[in-house]
Amino acid sequence: MKYWMPLTTHSRNELDRKSPLQRYHQLLSMLKYYDINIPITETKSSVDSCEIEIKSLMRQEDELIKLLRENTICRHLASLAMRPYYTSTNKDKQSTRINTDMRLRSSLLDEDLELPLACVMARIWPTLLKLPPHENVFDDTPPTTSDKNQIRISVVIPSYAESGELLEKQLFTMLKRCIDPASIQIIVVDAGGRTGDKKDKLQHAVDQFQPYTNTPDQRKNETHAPSKFGRVVLLEYESGGGRGPCLNYGAKNALGEIITFCHLDTTLPWHWDEKIHETFKNDNNAISARGNSCAFAFGIDTSPQGLSNSFSSSSKTYYPPGIKAVETTANIRTRLYSLPYGDQAISVPKVVFNFIGGFPDQCLMEDYELVALLRKRAALLDDDHGPVEALKIIPGEPALCSPRRWQKFGVLFVTFMNSKFVNLYSGGLGPDQLYALYYGCDPPKRGSELSPWEVEMDHILSSTACGEGKKEI
Repeated sequence: MKYWMPLTTHSRNELDRKSPLQRYHQLLSMLKYYDINIPITETKSSVDSCEIEIKSLMRQEDELIKLLRENTICRHLASLAMRPYYTSTNKDKQSTRINTDMRLRSSLLDEDLELPLACVMARIWPTLLKLPPHENVFDDTPPTTSDKNQIRISVVIPSYAESGELLEKQLFTMLKRCIDPASIQIIVVDAGGRTGDKKDKLQHAVDQFQPYTNTPDQRKNETHAPSKFGRVVLLEYESGGGRGPCLNYGAKNALGEIITFCHLDTTLPWHWDEKIHETFKNDNNAISARGNSCAFAFGIDTSPQGLSNSFSSSSKTYYPPGIKAVETTANIRTRLYSLPYGDQAISVPKVVFNFIGGFPDQCLMEDYELVALLRKRAALLDDDHGPVEALKIIPGEPALCSPRRWQKFGVLFVTFMNSKFVNLYSGGLGPDQLYALYYGCDPPKRGSELSPWEVEMDHILSSTACGEGKKEI
């Protein structure tokens, strides 16, 4: 590999919580739990001794590859342990501010330690990076509502303090514009922000689109929608942590081979389900790179209906000057740099989403991190015949974002703030601090500071220490 590439997404807290060496030790403990015994020598020994340890480990290479590719916790730990990190060339350890030119990019392989597992992981890293197959995405068998496994696309819609009326309107538009609603699962994740009758209205909106369960007479009485989705689920998310954990919670309940993440104020184009499916289906062509994800082009809904969804009733149908320039520049960014954002309805095959760790467990910039990994894979992974992956932009009609932000704050202010927050995040400011700056309050509290996979790991290792049995992969 010319460049190091992570196996999974990582939140900023996961990177800061433990050093690579500490993650390496956690990985050793997990491998031991799965009966893969790794030499743990960490001091300089003879070259012959180190080579013997590495050769011993290589005899377990196939088993190690299988575990790292199939086990989420071990894959996270391997990725965090092998990541490059910066070390200071300044001997004054009291200095907490280190200039860029005073830092060296390093890794466990560069340390004055003998870490046989790190050496073997570096050797097998290209194999670990390969995406699992997702042939079911190409299946042309007509889906049936009687079989939950025939759901093709699961649409995850996060909702916080949104009205039931807006949800009902958006679901109706989504239903009307899709080709095969019976193959669609809708997952609305309610992250709170409403009480009493407002919460009931959200449930009522979802109930309007539940699939038929009784007699055909229901169809005769149906006046709200031309047909029904295959499945509709309203989930309450109460664990806090912001948008990343909320989206991952919804994705865990996905039945489809493809997961589409759609903001509640984003309007999908006509035949959106067929366009998403066809984008991945085209991967059957051996000449083209395999799509690891896709998204629609960017648009802003400046129709009278779209402009009427503003935050303030006094600004209904207000058309913000310069709004078309936002569309143009966003699509230039999307096309040239393969850099879509969450309001462009990012779609990922479920096996790919799970393999790369989903959204990072953080309250803000989760879509930025996910797309960054997907586009990095698309840019840097190749073989003798060209790229093996692609982040694809679906041609044609765009997904339309609500103009509410630009109506409320103006084009120049929103553009400036978006750029400022991306630069602050790229410069090292954490998502919690960004959230406080953006919303003027702290992010939703979590039951645990640890990510879900870290919580599960701690449970496994603590149960092992108590003498409980081995857990299956």
